[in-house]
Amino acid sequence: FKNGNRLKISSDTVPISVTSLNRNFAEGHPAYTGTVEIEKTGNGLLIVNETDIESYVKGVLPSEMPESYSLEALKAQAVCARSYGYNSFFSGKYTSYGADNDDSVMCQVYNNIPCGEKTVKAVDETKGKYLFCNGEVVNTSFFASSAGTTANSDEVWADSKSHDFTSPHKEYLSARNNTGVDFSDEKSALLYFKNTNAFAYDSFSKWFRWNVTLTADDIKNIFIQNIKPVYDSGLVKIHSGNISHSDFMSNPKNLTNIEVIKRGEGGNIMILRLTFENGSADIYTEYSIRSVLKPKLGNKKIILNLKDSSTVENYPLLPSAYFAFEKSYNSDGKLSGITLYGGGMGHGCGMSQNGAEYLASQGKTFDEILKTYYKNTEIQ
Repeated sequence: FKNGNRLKISSDTVPISVTSLNRNFAEGHPAYTGTVEIEKTGNGLLIVNETDIESYVKGVLPSEMPESYSLEALKAQAVCARSYGYNSFFSGKYTSYGADNDDSVMCQVYNNIPCGEKTVKAVDETKGKYLFCNGEVVNTSFFASSAGTTANSDEVWADSKSHDFTSPHKEYLSARNNTGVDFSDEKSALLYFKNTNAFAYDSFSKWFRWNVTLTADDIKNIFIQNIKPVYDSGLVKIHSGNISHSDFMSNPKNLTNIEVIKRGEGGNIMILRLTFENGSADIYTEYSIRSVLKPKLGNKKIILNLKDSSTVENYPLLPSAYFAFEKSYNSDGKLSGITLYGGGMGHGCGMSQNGAEYLASQGKTFDEILKTYYKNTEIQ
């Protein structure tokens, strides 16, 4: 117990296995290089792994990008992982735990899938390389698959300190839209998201296009199920007249409309309004929208249809905020259901991992891939 009430375990020869943890390993359990610190807390055991940056990147890379991808795509992801980890070090988000990152999608997934030979090669061949813009290491956001565009960072996230939306613009995380589509026009947006034959770097991905149909009652019940934590985060504005916000959120009447209030330059929905007979809710930021409209409702089977004709049931989050919708009405003229037509998987800002794989397959090097997605950057 060399560090307060923490037990520190070190090994200079073999990684340290934590046999009570189960990850996506075919056999065995995750193992950690460097030092493992264990602290007993009121909620259980806190485990912190202290290791060098290159070992950290080797733990992140296969967990964030399939090792089957091209070497140049993996090298681009390695630079991203290293740069992202560097910025996390200075964020102070996990200082109360005595750590710089966690091992989930809240930062970067770490040590969820074992490291292979191609991963090691990608990390070693980019050792010590970071992505810079204007003399600073950039916060290299990335995501799984795009709908054909990327987003401005300020149109995706609220400010981390003030919690205002939008957030300060980051030059290197600028929208990339070569589609020619005016996404401020909802008809044009719908036509684009319904077009399964549109060309983009991500066209080969099953997530490039998706759709899901929800009844008006589905949306009402999904809203009731998911709205409270988003409201508590300050990213929902309720308009309910004399009805209290809590009463409205727990008992909205029939859904009467759904509408986009604002889209980003790349087509992502920034503000979505759901209107019920007794009030409305304006939902801010892509993640909040995806959380409130997650296609999952109790024991009911909700089907998400993907581009390759495969389906996913009860998906835990709407794949992206790149979508438009068609409404259906009953014989009384009341809203009966909505079909969402969308594309992409993830927040849509920074580098698309599937897009990186396509560019690598076309002969692009890792630095060319990074400069495609991160404006005015250089590798050092």
